[in-house]
Amino acid sequence: MKNIIIGICSIILAFSSCEQADSAPNDILADSVMTDILVEISIVDAAYNYSLSKPDAVRFKQELFYEQIMKDFKTNRNQFLESLNYYSINTKRLQKIYEDALVELNKRQVKQIP
Repeated sequence: MKNIIIGICSIILAFSSCEQADSAPNDILADSVMTDILVEISIVDAAYNYSLSKPDAVRFKQELFYEQIMKDFKTNRNQFLESLNYYSINTKRLQKIYEDALVELNKRQVKQIP
């Protein structure tokens, strides 16, 4: 009887730990928000890199755009970096975030092609 109770407790504990692994702590940005932020950051980075490759292109400070992105998503750099750190430990979720960001960037690129 004792072994059955221990076995049941072990199963419950295993299921509850799996459930906790799927949900992020409250201070971590949601997967979809991380995806959206990474899309916007990628666009800023692409524009900045393009400006470096063209001598007559207007130079700008990426940091100002990053700050605006954080404001737009009602977050800050620290929370974003903490969330990125959290997802880097949960590699499957981070991979999905990056895949979703790439899909969105590809959609936007297709819209720009005449």
